[in-house]
Amino acid sequence: MSVNRYLLELVDFVGVDDGEKLGLKKSISTLQERLNTSLGQEIVDSFIFGSYSRGTILPRSVDQNSDVDLMVVFADPYNRPQTYLDRLRRFVESSYAKSEIAQSAPAIVLSLNHINFELVPARKSRWSGGLKIPVKSLCGDDWMDTDPKGFNDKLSSVNTKFSGLIKPLVRIIKYWNAKNGYLFESFFIEQKVVEIVESAESIFDESPKSICAHFYRFVDRFDIGYMEAERKRELIHKLKDFVQCVQSLENKGFAAEAAAAFAEFLPLPCELSEE
Repeated sequence: MSVNRYLLELVDFVGVDDGEKLGLKKSISTLQERLNTSLGQEIVDSFIFGSYSRGTILPRSVDQNSDVDLMVVFADPYNRPQTYLDRLRRFVESSYAKSEIAQSAPAIVLSLNHINFELVPARKSRWSGGLKIPVKSLCGDDWMDTDPKGFNDKLSSVNTKFSGLIKPLVRIIKYWNAKNGYLFESFFIEQKVVEIVESAESIFDESPKSICAHFYRFVDRFDIGYMEAERKRELIHKLKDFVQCVQSLENKGFAAEAAAAFAEFLPLPCELSEE
């Protein structure tokens, strides 16, 4: 087995399977129906955004922090964030009485058996017509501009341009992040992958043709500032050192050994559960 073959196998394991997709779709549909019934004319829109909408979400069995983000746009644009958060909390308490409910600014978290939902209140800007969501600190102006669908389009465009290999690359990096204690936020990883893919395109004449080549190029160019936590920089250096060792094995003709080293460094989720 080659490293590329192993990575393709890993991509399958860190993707949401058809059964889980069906369960999520049913839960999303039920949640939106109950939201419309309960809040009615108080809201003007609700839609899924985040990693689920981009096709980069990891299964809950692989990533315990995996969640589905639902933006709820309120009709009244004049209230402060906590007013809307309180309304969402009352809604979930009445509609999901036996579920775990918490506030994690700027969202209300609804924990079901198979997934967490993060309900994020939003309002339309009175000036631009764009959307605003609460800032995490809930201080100052309390609101910030957001374009929840803008990054979706960018990621989809880059993924299409590079033969559908970028979203799988995102899932692999997010899996590595989950195994190393979630040092980076999920959205940061997605942004970093797109940033590196786009910047590398302007430097190199040829685009990678395999998931393995994309992974190597990403790791080679993956860096953070010196002001970031030392633990983050240590893990990135460890990842870079590992890739260099694997590439050295490949260059010497030891493809199977390189794949075995990769499988030990980043094992399949099913192998972890059997230990």
